[in-house]
Amino acid sequence: MKYLKYHIFFWSVISGISPIGYLIWSVYVGRYGAEPSKEMLRFLGDISIYFLLGVLGVQFVARLIFKNKSVWGYLSLLAKIFGLYALFYALAHIVFYVFVEQGGDIFMSLQETWRRIYLLLGASAFLIMTFLGIFSIGSIFSLKSHKIFGYFSSLAYLAGFLASIHYLLGQKLAVLSSYFIFLLFFILLCVKLLSKSKDRR
Repeated sequence: MKYLKYHIFFWSVISGISPIGYLIWSVYVGRYGAEPSKEMLRFLGDISIYFLLGVLGVQFVARLIFKNKSVWGYLSLLAKIFGLYALFYALAHIVFYVFVEQGGDIFMSLQETWRRIYLLLGASAFLIMTFLGIFSIGSIFSLKSHKIFGYFSSLAYLAGFLASIHYLLGQKLAVLSSYFIFLLFFILLCVKLLSKSKDRR
């Protein structure tokens, strides 16, 4: 148990950077064709959603299985790390959209976001994740930030739900996986709301 935190950190770093390696390899071998930008944009967004879904899904399953508080400490650490990875890839997704897809025109990007509901929902999810990410990083150094993060951490479920709608509506063709991801986030959000309501009683 003494070196478990170091193992967690090492393997979480490998897990976090491996999608970048895969993306670079895919571009290098020409997997995305002559114009890979749209596929790269989609890939960055997908990875962000997968990380966020993994964090919330594992926490949900862990609550049903593990009762040991020491295990929860390590799970909380993992949740913060992978939550930050979700934020990182969401940021990369947005930066890629603004500077590659929109040619660096921030004003036009904001106009597009305001006009398209799925972009607005995605931006809302990103703002929530950024808010949580700031306090997640701060919780490492400050007890006050740790308490604030704990109080607002449930917003991650709302961010995931909004991101899943963004993902679903952003598909040009109906993809079964997008409906499945939306359904999972919807279930997780409902379960979280029910548990919050139960705790208040």
